[in-house]
Amino acid sequence: MKDEIIESLERTVEENTTYVLTLKSRYGRSNYYNLLKGYLLRLFKSDEIEPFSSSNVFLYLIFSSNIYTELKTGLGALEKYLEVGGKEYLTTQIDRFNKAIERIYSEAASSNISLLAVEVGLMKWLKDEGSFGNFISLHKKLMFIMQFARSEIPKEQRLNIKMIDYLKGVKPVPFSLNKVRLEHIAKLFAYPKFFSDLLYIFSDRFIRKPVVSFPSNKRENVMDKIQGTERTVRDRIKKEMGMVVQSIDKFSIEKIHKVVSEMEKTIFGAEAKLRGLQIRKTTEEEIIKGEQIEVPEILRFFNPELSKRIDENQEEISNLLSEKVSSVPDIFIHKTFIGKKVNLQAIIEWFKGNYNDIFLPAIVELILEEMLIVWPEVEVRRESVEEARWIGVLARKKEPQSVFFIPAVGRKLTASEELIKDYKETVSVMVYDIRGSSIMGEKLQDAKKEDEIRNKFQEWLSEAVRKTNGFLLKDTGDGGIVFFSANSGELYSDYQAFINGSRERFSIEDLSLIPSRDAGLRAILCARKMIETSQAFVRKTLKQYKDWFKDFKEEDVEFGGISYQKLPPEYRRIFQIGVGIASGKQDIDVFLGMNVIGVPDLSGGLVRSANIYSKARHPERSVILIDFSTMCNFLFAVTEFDSSKIQKEIKSHSYKSEDADLRREVIQWMKGLCGHYNIGRSRVALERISYLANGEGESAKNELEVAEESLKVRKHKKLYDSKVGIERVVYEVLLQDRRF
Repeated sequence: MKDEIIESLERTVEENTTYVLTLKSRYGRSNYYNLLKGYLLRLFKSDEIEPFSSSNVFLYLIFSSNIYTELKTGLGALEKYLEVGGKEYLTTQIDRFNKAIERIYSEAASSNISLLAVEVGLMKWLKDEGSFGNFISLHKKLMFIMQFARSEIPKEQRLNIKMIDYLKGVKPVPFSLNKVRLEHIAKLFAYPKFFSDLLYIFSDRFIRKPVVSFPSNKRENVMDKIQGTERTVRDRIKKEMGMVVQSIDKFSIEKIHKVVSEMEKTIFGAEAKLRGLQIRKTTEEEIIKGEQIEVPEILRFFNPELSKRIDENQEEISNLLSEKVSSVPDIFIHKTFIGKKVNLQAIIEWFKGNYNDIFLPAIVELILEEMLIVWPEVEVRRESVEEARWIGVLARKKEPQSVFFIPAVGRKLTASEELIKDYKETVSVMVYDIRGSSIMGEKLQDAKKEDEIRNKFQEWLSEAVRKTNGFLLKDTGDGGIVFFSANSGELYSDYQAFINGSRERFSIEDLSLIPSRDAGLRAILCARKMIETSQAFVRKTLKQYKDWFKDFKEEDVEFGGISYQKLPPEYRRIFQIGVGIASGKQDIDVFLGMNVIGVPDLSGGLVRSANIYSKARHPERSVILIDFSTMCNFLFAVTEFDSSKIQKEIKSHSYKSEDADLRREVIQWMKGLCGHYNIGRSRVALERISYLANGEGESAKNELEVAEESLKVRKHKKLYDSKVGIERVVYEVLLQDRRF
C-alpha cells in the first residue's frame, strides 16, 4: 500500500474511535444543533441558510492568529474611541481594524466560504470579546464596517444574501441564547410588559415547547448485559460451592483444591468480560450525557407560524384577550360616548407586527450565533485541547463543510468507512518468542535447571494472559500462542475444567470464536504486561545468576550494586521477548478446531503473520509488532489517545488562550496522526515503522531485524513477504516509559 493510502485509512480509523465518538458527544451537540436548524428551516429554504443546513454539528470559524490579534487590537481601539472621542492614533488603529475585516471577507470569498457564517461569527465574536456596556454602539459600528466590506465582494460570490438582508435590521441582544430571557427582548418594544403578557398567553395556547430526544436505550442494554454477567458468575459460584460442600462431605482434599481452582478460573474468566462491559457502560454514559441538553427557555416562545395561527383563531384570541389582559396601554383604548372600549384587533395587529419584525429576527440571530463557534474562545478551559482534536477531525470532511479557516487550510480527505468496518470486531492471535534460551542452555549446562527456570518464567507470563482474558493455546517452551476473542476467557475456563475433570465433555462444537471489540486492546495489554513481567523476573532472579551460570562473574557487574543495565550483552538477551500480534475475522483469517490428537488448535494466516512479527529483534530490548488490523481494533477500543510525535506543550489551560498552539493541534488532527499514537492510559505508544531489515549483515543500533528468509525490504522501505506476495503494514508497540 502507498503511504497516502495508509494514512487515509488511519485517519478514517481515528475518526471512528470511541474517543472521537466521546468528543463528538461533548462538543458536537448534534441534537441541539438539529433542533435549532429545524427552527430556521421553518422560516427559510435550506439553500438560504447555507452552510448551516448542510451540516449535522456545530460550525466552527477559526481565524489565523495574526488576524485574530488584529481584530482584538482594533476592537480595543474602537472601544477607546467611543469613550474618549477621535484621536489620531486611535483612528490609525481603527483603520487597521477595518482592513482586517475586509481581509476576512476577501479570504472568505476566495475560499467560497459563506458570508453568512463570517458575519454571524463576527457578531458572536463581538459579544464574547466586547464590553457589555458598549455593546449596542460597537454592534452598530461593526454592522456598518461589515456592510462596506460586503459591498466590495462581487455579487456572484455573496452567498446567502437573502438571510443577510433579513438580519440587517435586527435589534441586537447582548446575551447568548442560553442566557437571554423574555424580558431582555421585550425591552426592544414600546410596551415591553404588555408584549410579554400577550406572548405568555399565546405561547401557552399556540406554541408547543420544544423537546429534545436522545437515545436512552444504550445504557439500559449495557446494564442488562452487566447484570446478566453478574448473575452468571453468581450462579456458577453457587454451583461450585455446592461441589465444595460435597467434597467436604467426602473428605477429599484433592477434589476441594480442584473445585476451588475451577471457581477461580470461572471468576477470572467472567471478570474480564465484566470489566469490558463496565468500560462500555462508562463510555456510553458519557456519550448520552453529552447528548442530553437543556433547551433555552426563550425557545418556548418561538414559532414562525404564530401569526398564521392567530389569524386562524381570531374569535378564540379575542376571548382570551378579554379574559386575561388586565392592563392595556392607552393607545389601544378608545373613549366612546358610553365609556372606554379596548380595540382588540389593533392589539392583535400590533403584537403580530412586533413579533414578526423584532422578536423573530432577534431570536434567529441568536439561533445562528448558537450554531456557530468562533474558536479559540476568549478563555481556554481545561478541555480545550480535546476540543481542538474534535475540530481537527471534523475539519477533514469537506462535504458538508463544518470548519472554516480564514485563511483557508488544505484538507486531506479520509477514506470510506466501509474500508475499515471489518476491524471494529476481530479475533487477535499473539505469538511470543522468548529470547536467549539457547544462550541460557549453553551457560547453564544443566537441562533440568534450564527446564525449571523456563517453566517458572512461563508461569509468570501466563498470569498476564489470564488477567487479559486470553486463551493460552500452546506453551512451546521457548514461547507460546495465545488468542483473544469475546469468549476466549470463557473457552479457556471451560477447557481447563474439562482437563481437570470438573467438566464432563469438551468438543469441537464448543470452539466457536466470537469476534470482539477489544481483542486487539487485550492482546497489546497482555504483551505489555509480559514485557513488564520479564523485567520483574530478571530483577527478582538477578542475584541467582551467579548460581545458575558458571561463567558469570559477579565482580564484573560489581555485585552489591548489581543492576540489569550492568549485565553483559549476552545475559541481557536472556528473558527478552519478541511478540507478534495479528487480527482478523474468525473462520476466514483464523480457525479454531481440534487437531488430530483432540487438542484445540489454530490455523489460518493470522498464526503465520503473528509468528513472523514475533521474530523481530532489537539488540537491547524486547519487541512487540502488530499488524494494521490490530492497530485499528486497538484504537477503536481505547478512550483516549494523542500523537506520540514530540510537540510543544500547550502551557495554558485556564486563562488566556495559547491561540497558535491550539490551532496547531487542530491542524495536526485534521491532517492525521500518521501512524504515531500515544495511549497514556494503556502506557504504550504505537509507531508505524518505516522498515524492517531482513537480517542480512549486522543491524545498526536501535534498528529492528526480522530473521525470516521470506522477508525482504523493497526500495520504498515496506515489509514485503515473498511467500504470499504482499506488503505488510506493521506497527511497533513501545512501552511508554521507554518511549518518552
